[in-house]
Amino acid sequence: MMEQIEDKFKKIVEPTELQCLIVFSDKKHVPYVYSNMINYIQIILEEKNFKPILLNENIRSGEGYFERVEELVDSCVLAIVLLDGFRPNVLFEFGLLKSKKKPIIIIQSYDAYINVKTLYDESIKNSTQKILNKLENPKLDLKKHLSDYAGKHITFIDNMAKSSDNDHISQVLTKEIENKYNQIIQEAKYIKTKNIKQEILEPLAPSLVRIITMHGNVAKYTIEEITKTENEIRTMVKEMSIKLPHSIYGIIAETYNAKSSNVASIEEEIYCLKNAKRIFEESLSNIENDIKNNIEIATTKIKIGIVLLNLSDIENKKENLEKSITILKEALKIITKKNNPEEYVQIQTKIGIAYSILCLFSNKKENAKKSIEALKEALKIITLKRDPEGYAQIQIRKSIAYYGLSDIENKKENLEKSIASIKEALKFRTQKIDPKGYAHAQMLLGIRYGKLSDVENEKENLKKSIEALKEALKIITLKRDPEGYATIIENIGVTYDRLATIENKKENCKKAINALKEALKIKTLKRDPEGHAHVKANLGGTYIKLANIISLNTIKKENLKKSIETLKEALKIITLKRDPEGYAQAHAKMAVAYGELSNIEHEKENLKKSIEAVEESLKAGTKEVDPEGYAFAQTSLANSLTRLSKLENKKENKIKNLKKAINMLNEALKIRTLKRNPQGYVSVQINLGVTYGIFSEIENEEENLKKSINALKEASKIKDSNINLKIRQTINKNLKISLTRLARTKIKYKKKISLR
Repeated sequence: MMEQIEDKFKKIVEPTELQCLIVFSDKKHVPYVYSNMINYIQIILEEKNFKPILLNENIRSGEGYFERVEELVDSCVLAIVLLDGFRPNVLFEFGLLKSKKKPIIIIQSYDAYINVKTLYDESIKNSTQKILNKLENPKLDLKKHLSDYAGKHITFIDNMAKSSDNDHISQVLTKEIENKYNQIIQEAKYIKTKNIKQEILEPLAPSLVRIITMHGNVAKYTIEEITKTENEIRTMVKEMSIKLPHSIYGIIAETYNAKSSNVASIEEEIYCLKNAKRIFEESLSNIENDIKNNIEIATTKIKIGIVLLNLSDIENKKENLEKSITILKEALKIITKKNNPEEYVQIQTKIGIAYSILCLFSNKKENAKKSIEALKEALKIITLKRDPEGYAQIQIRKSIAYYGLSDIENKKENLEKSIASIKEALKFRTQKIDPKGYAHAQMLLGIRYGKLSDVENEKENLKKSIEALKEALKIITLKRDPEGYATIIENIGVTYDRLATIENKKENCKKAINALKEALKIKTLKRDPEGHAHVKANLGGTYIKLANIISLNTIKKENLKKSIETLKEALKIITLKRDPEGYAQAHAKMAVAYGELSNIEHEKENLKKSIEAVEESLKAGTKEVDPEGYAFAQTSLANSLTRLSKLENKKENKIKNLKKAINMLNEALKIRTLKRNPQGYVSVQINLGVTYGIFSEIENEEENLKKSINALKEASKIKDSNINLKIRQTINKNLKISLTRLARTKIKYKKKISLR
């Protein structure tokens, strides 16, 4: 279930080489610019295949300000200038962009002001505090303050607008980028070709402009057009015996990479990713031979690592993940936290993602820990304040790694860390700012609370799980995302099923059944056979639970037969070879259903079917994969064998079944130990006591009664508060019977001696 959910959200969207510079006032001068506008601007730019560059975060302490600003301005194909605050550095950077004739989108909110208070020196502030307190920051008026830009080149936005309103930053920016699209393409062409001689550039120009245009909007172009343009460029380069800058080949590779997420089939996606990988590897070889530029080598290795990570979603998962990690680690030999913080964060994040997925296939504990280590390293630089979206993404991946680790060690501690990571992500991924991210985070939160309920506060955590999953359904609706909706509804059904064992049993069973039936409307046999089968298997289990709640035999029988029929349908898809764990669980449920049905009708026949089902479940070899499931199967089989022994006419068949049952229960005790599972331990010891008691009626009466008493006394030692009064009464009742019978046996024995 968990892996299916994670698969929906594994797609990694990468920024391209089209850099967009964002110029704005610092948070301490204009708080609302940073907290709201910047987040939306970054999201829109990444959707449009730009790489957002926050100017104030790309000039490190001690670095030459003017040189670095000029370098960033030269390399950008677009700039967005936020005038709010009207700070001196913003005006200088705006002027520099104009002097370089860069495409610029100038944005101002309707209520923008000039922050003049912060221009005063601290010492002056202290001496003139009363005057400053009365001073109001003037409203920004471009006619007065920037006469040449008296509104005609400025785009206005409303900070209070909804994301669907025309004057919301996301709507305004999308429109402005479209208006400046031709200018942006021309600027990209200039940057990428400025080092190519004119006589070489002229014949190549149409093809170069075409590939740059495709790179800016892959959705408008087919794979065939990209391949044709690449071949045209390569043919001309070969005929003219020239060398193009590596950046041109980088754009071709990036275009294939961007196109991979905008195709109709998996085959097309593989084709695009493999072409991107091929060109990046070719480019890397040329860079290493030609210029020995360490940073460019590292950057290209990062790109190859990312392509391999994307490719691992589709084919050769383990192999591609391992290759991705290897080449990304090679890049880390060049990229350092101090000199290249952005690239360093990107590498550590991707390594963390790769390890978190790799732990599903091998060395789960080791790879989960390596994932957490890499992601924590990235979080030393990426903070909620500095890059909210990046911070949220890393926290989600960290949550996934902790979740995987919880299966192996410190279950409670690691689940709590996983939950804490999601809550950190939700500081940015709010319903308003990032509805899809919010829904994904809530869904993961629901799954983790469900798992935490295995360890502590079962009722409370199951309710938290349902609450979080329902929160996700506010965004993931049947109309918007039917598959996601079905997955969440199924999880809600499974959680209600578990809650039914604690409170409102009948009501919660019915809620579980309704939810699972709703999931089946989307997860049909035709559309999603495996998903359909797993929902059916869960539904089969809930019908058993409902049958046990209802005392009327006719309705009880009806629900048990529904369970058996539903599980049989599931097992048409869930095979031993394809899904051994699911196969074992479905047969274990079938065994319970037949066992319960044997109490109502055809006792011997249904007990035999129950035994057959358990034996079938044990073919999956679940002892290593699912030890608790294995112990449950052994206990269930023992119970059926014990009951069957009472129905057998032949003594040898009775003995055979009872001995087999005792062996099964002893096998279960290897898993359900006192330390690991006190409740399970008690259950097995009670069954063992009862079975020895029945066995004593056939042979070795005194010996088997003593074994019965020992098992029941072992069960009675447990003082766990979760072991309820009814269970204790069962222990005491059976213990009293065995002790009474043993006493009578000794009296009989004494009488026999005296008669002699």
